[in-house]
Amino acid sequence: MQYYDIIGDVHGHAATKLENLLVKMDYKLVNDTYQHETRKVIFVGDYIDRGGEEVKTIHIVRNMVKSGNALAIMGNHEVQCHLLRNIESR
Repeated sequence: MQYYDIIGDVHGHAATKLENLLVKMDYKLVNDTYQHETRKVIFVGDYIDRGGEEVKTIHIVRNMVKSGNALAIMGNHEVQCHLLRNIESR
């Protein structure tokens, strides 16, 4: 059976809050990604918009997803950013 931890509304607080939370939940940083022996994270969006560490936050989430240690869903802030970027590129 697979167990999951649900994390949402990080809002760019990577080093200060997200990494501390992962460590408190016994995730270990191995090869530039956080992993747990028996659990995975489901990130439920809002990785950007505040906090000043949006790039690092995306890096953490992306590395966990790419390594199979997490799943990620876009939140309204990511959708808005994506839509604005597409409109501005026209």
